[in-house]
Amino acid sequence: MNTALSNGSLRGLAAAVLLTASAAQAQTPAPPAAPAPPASAPAAAASTAVAPPPAPSRGPLVAGVCLLSQDVLIGRSKVGQAATARLRELAAQVQANINAERVRLEARGKALEEKRATLTPLQIQAQSQALNQRGQALQAEAGERSQQIDATKTKAFNLVLQQAQPFVAQAYAAHACGLLFARETVLTGNLGNDLTDDVLAALNAKGTPVTFDLEPPRPAR
Repeated sequence: MNTALSNGSLRGLAAAVLLTASAAQAQTPAPPAAPAPPASAPAAAASTAVAPPPAPSRGPLVAGVCLLSQDVLIGRSKVGQAATARLRELAAQVQANINAERVRLEARGKALEEKRATLTPLQIQAQSQALNQRGQALQAEAGERSQQIDATKTKAFNLVLQQAQPFVAQAYAAHACGLLFARETVLTGNLGNDLTDDVLAALNAKGTPVTFDLEPPRPAR
């Protein structure tokens, strides 16, 4: 049985770190895009086309019930976008370090294969075991770095929302709100008391970039 570290397992190491720029961006929800207009019906069928049913009524404005989208505050504010860019930068640095170590490990495995004929079975076994152990350690390190990026993202977005909090309070008072709900939980209705645009404008005008670095690893249990 070949105990050398396989190239297939090595190539899988990078996949253990879900730290690409697209991941950082994917977890920052953007405002929904407007639906695309339906394709035009053929001219011959235009006269017989059935009109779509009317949209549901917005209904009356519910006094004291207000809405806010934290996703929009993070995804569209200057502060939130700067935090997302910083997260991508940190993720790229972590991924580059993992990839560099993976390449070094693959080179060591290739070198061992090339000199296999000159080594004793005990030497091959010892060096193969050392490579496998380093590969397992690298996999564990990749998982740890992924957790660090997740923790850093949570901290960064919380900092953005904390900075928005005074503007939320101002808009809450200005609209005479009694309850504040996440806008993402509302299916339809009268959204006249949506505070998001007011808070977003204030955050863009008065907010300052948040600073943060990669969070430390979680303590071992």
